[in-house]
Amino acid sequence: MFTPTFIVSIILFVLPLASMAEEAASLTRTIDPIEVSGSEVEGMTGVEISRLRVLVYRDGNVMPVPFQIDQKNTANDWVWDAVYDFDEFDAGFDEEEFWQPVKPVNLTHDDQDPAGKRIFDKNDVLVFLAIDAGDKGRKSMVRLGADKLLELKITDPVDHTNGWVYLAYFESNAPAISDARYVQYEPETFRIIGPEHEFLYSPDHTMILDDFQLGGASIFSTNKISGEVTTGIGPFTFDFEFSEKDIRGYSSGYINGPVRVVKRSVEYVRLGTGLDSPPVNCDHFHYPWHAEIPVLISKRFPVQRVSILATSVFNVEIFPRAGIDGVVKPVFLEKASVQGNLLTENTEAEWVELSGEKFSVINSFKIPQQHKGHLDVTPYLIYDRQVSGIEMGFLIKTTGNTPDGDHVIHSFMMFDANANRDNFLANAIKLLQNKLVVTPVMIIEN
Repeated sequence: MFTPTFIVSIILFVLPLASMAEEAASLTRTIDPIEVSGSEVEGMTGVEISRLRVLVYRDGNVMPVPFQIDQKNTANDWVWDAVYDFDEFDAGFDEEEFWQPVKPVNLTHDDQDPAGKRIFDKNDVLVFLAIDAGDKGRKSMVRLGADKLLELKITDPVDHTNGWVYLAYFESNAPAISDARYVQYEPETFRIIGPEHEFLYSPDHTMILDDFQLGGASIFSTNKISGEVTTGIGPFTFDFEFSEKDIRGYSSGYINGPVRVVKRSVEYVRLGTGLDSPPVNCDHFHYPWHAEIPVLISKRFPVQRVSILATSVFNVEIFPRAGIDGVVKPVFLEKASVQGNLLTENTEAEWVELSGEKFSVINSFKIPQQHKGHLDVTPYLIYDRQVSGIEMGFLIKTTGNTPDGDHVIHSFMMFDANANRDNFLANAIKLLQNKLVVTPVMIIEN
């Protein structure tokens, strides 16, 4: 298992340069991913991805840092590193189902690109990490002889600190890329591996985790999902309950790092004999210190209402206390046995944290702007001494304003094994509430 210090320190290409930094980096954000679409940096589009580099200037040296460019096709869907044959990975589908899983076709090549080439297009996404930002070193970067050079200034809107990275294109003699990896996916075992953690997905239920390890310790028991769907016309309604066992699906494709893993599963909910929700794409995003896990809300005629309680169960011996958004004092879980929601007085809380002597896990649920007023979200924290488990998660309900359709929203799970807990919490809250600002400046455009 590699550590963040080890990852950041691996350097294969370092050029010592005499000039001093034009401005020293002051940015302290560490866990934030930076995403820049090609449309934001059009001067760098239209070139071969294999000749692009992300470089930083640090300690008088120019060095490469890990990055990836996640491509999208003309349908604005991901271009996968690999796709699954569902017959191989999920033999449990009933051939008599009213819908048939469709094998992905031609999803590993961008239909905007010439055959055999990968081109940075306007709808592609450049991804790197805030922790890798360096000093401002424009003059030193120019000396490298890049054919195109773009400076990206990264600014924290909270304290106005800055860091810089440089996107460079070399027509020939491109320097070596960093071979460091922050995250990687093992499709044979359905395992996501990060600097301090491992997620092990169930091969039978693609939305469910079999294990979650942090700092080499298993801190997790299970996922729990319970829900209720009300269907009918007018006053004539029927209620259907479901659990995580009723969520069916199959893995479809993945993008395998090195900065993030994007893993798609196609999901539907079995509500009863002959009554299933339509299949919907659910994309999981995995980063070095957090994951964005999808929750599917499917509301189509004759469905009237949907409610889902999605929680993860953690070990109380590892996490004896909880911190809550808006609450100054922590909740000491070992001193109580509660069957109901501990957060009934804090239903507006955006995040809940479980912490111990070594580990910290933060759960949050951000409602996209387009769903404001369409969904009600209530944080949940339940401790039951009899099972020594802490359930942390959220209850999501449709409202009278929820439009028909499939709505995929993401819960945020942030985790830390060794760093200062207060610093991690502060950075996690910034990630949730204050997105870093990226300012591009074209330095060389041939």
